[in-house]
Amino acid sequence: MGHSSMDPAFLELRPWNEGRLLGAKRALKSQQVWAILCWLDQSRWLTLRALIH
Repeated sequence: MGHSSMDPAFLELRPWNEGRLLGAKRALKSQQVWAILCWLDQSRWLTLRALIH
């Protein structure tokens, strides 16, 4: 079901990502990776930890 161009609310619709940067994100730094691994060890997420490492 589409929107009518005669509907006043149609003129106010904007894309959800308008004004945001698009594309790939930066890679994690090694310090961030180690912080995640340490957190997984402390919280006993051993299965997830095994998948990552």
